[in-house]
Amino acid sequence: MRYISIDTETGGIGLDKSLLTLSMIYVEIQGGKPHILERFNLSLIPDDGIYRVTAGALDINKINLVDLAKVAITYKEAGTKVYNKLKSWYVDNNSVMPVPIGKNVYFDLTQIWDKLLSRGAWESFVSYRVLDLSSVVQFMKFAGKMPESVGGSLSSVCEYLNVKVGNLHEAEADALMTLYCLQGFKEFV
Repeated sequence: MRYISIDTETGGIGLDKSLLTLSMIYVEIQGGKPHILERFNLSLIPDDGIYRVTAGALDINKINLVDLAKVAITYKEAGTKVYNKLKSWYVDNNSVMPVPIGKNVYFDLTQIWDKLLSRGAWESFVSYRVLDLSSVVQFMKFAGKMPESVGGSLSSVCEYLNVKVGNLHEAEADALMTLYCLQGFKEFV
């Protein structure tokens, strides 16, 4: 199976807020372990050049908009790049669509679908099925395999599973930590 570990950083909650960064890590499971095939990261700016953000979101993700704007590409340019990247990954895979994985992955997907690439275009190359770390955590608690005291944050799950924590709230680091947390849950099976 192949997967795409996805994370975004945004200017806040809601589709009215800007999509700032995107990370997609293309992974194949070999011998029960993830093997990273390719990393794809984008810094983004709305097509009109105006970021829509909240101070609280920027306090969490520590993104400096002045620095981001210097390297960012427009949503329109990014949409083309994402489409071409997904197409190349699909052709490489030839028959089975990769499954998106993430923590609260539908939040990330709705941002992508709203700003970069339609859901229909996305699902031409990527499975509509998802593997969501948040759901796995809730199931592990439900099954009595994980204590209720473990919080729902990515850092809390990483701590519980002894996954090395990178730079929290950086899209690529969060996508990698999510991938390794899901790998860590395999030990429970």
